[in-house]
Amino acid sequence: MKSKWWVPYLFLVIPLLMYSIWVIIPIFQTMFLSFTNWDGVSPVINFVGLKNFRELLKDPYSILSFWNNIKWLLGFAIVAVPLGLAVAMFLDQGFAGSKIYKTFMFLPMTLSFVVIGQIWSWIFEPRDGILNTFLNLLGIQGVGWLSDPKIVTYSLVMAALWRQIPYAMVIFLAGLKQVPKTLIDASCVDGANSWQRFIHVILPMLRPATVIAITVNVIDS
Repeated sequence: MKSKWWVPYLFLVIPLLMYSIWVIIPIFQTMFLSFTNWDGVSPVINFVGLKNFRELLKDPYSILSFWNNIKWLLGFAIVAVPLGLAVAMFLDQGFAGSKIYKTFMFLPMTLSFVVIGQIWSWIFEPRDGILNTFLNLLGIQGVGWLSDPKIVTYSLVMAALWRQIPYAMVIFLAGLKQVPKTLIDASCVDGANSWQRFIHVILPMLRPATVIAITVNVIDS
């Protein structure tokens, strides 16, 4: 019986075709349209070169949007990934009830963005919200979490991290399962403490998971 070597490629045709239609082609189309003055409706498309980019750099709202995106990027890459790793390390200990905690931590990933937005709108509510109520109990005046231009971006990043940290946690939990226990046991025999085991044994073995977690979080940001 001849080996049907072409069967795997056949199964890849439709996903690759759909990916090209919905991702690859729109990317190149967007790149082309960025050098034109097309308004999205007119049948006439005129090439304007770098004019759109020059106007973009002069627009203060574009610069503000750029820095807001940087804040999202740093929040997702610098905060979500380390916290996801920390939670994964904690839950990987296998203590009693760890499975319940894993389910609880993963719960935000199962919620829709509408539900998450509603939950955090209650938390950020200026008069009776959880955060301002807590601040008032401490004798601190409430904050306009979503109305103050100086902190609104950080508030939104904080709300998004509630869903993003469990994502990184799952990736690192999968990576921790690939770390050979023999290496950890050998490091214990050699006298390595917990921090040394983490830095010299566990973290290097988690490099693939770390790359995936950072990549996914940067894309999501």
